Amino acid sequence: MKRRAIFLVALGICLSGCALLEQETRISKSFPIEGIERVILRASAAEHTAVVERAGTAVTVSGVPSGGAKGYHSSDPNWKETPAAEWGLDFVAEKFGNILVISTKNEIAYVHHHYSIHDIVVEIPSRIELVREERKLTGNGAPNLERP
Repeated sequence: MKRRAIFLVALGICLSGCALLEQETRISKSFPIEGIERVILRASAAEHTAVVERAGTAVTVSGVPSGGAKGYHSSDPNWKETPAAEWGLDFVAEKFGNILVISTKNEIAYVHHHYSIHDIVVEIPSRIELVREERKLTGNGAPNLERP
């Protein structure tokens, strides 16, 4: 009985630590929406975005960095794989009249290097239309802030 209790406490600590780690690595950005009627989200995981309707004067986008360079073997003996949390994944935005375009930044897929943002959540007022556009990833991680 005592072993079971110790095991359950240890399991609870591990699960709490994993949840805390994910919270710490979650990327979150807020953008003002004054005069905005439509938000376009451009991300590799845009189609799987969760939407939370809430009142406010900003749209908030968050997600979890993922990926790495598994299988890549550099000839440089000092090379170390960059963790997704340190890759520079981010959200950026550009306003075009009454439309706000939000794009991921530094998402890439090139040979062994794959870095992306998953578990995206958009918090947005219900009066604003959200359009999801999936980004096809390449070796160029520049944001797609083109005019809609």
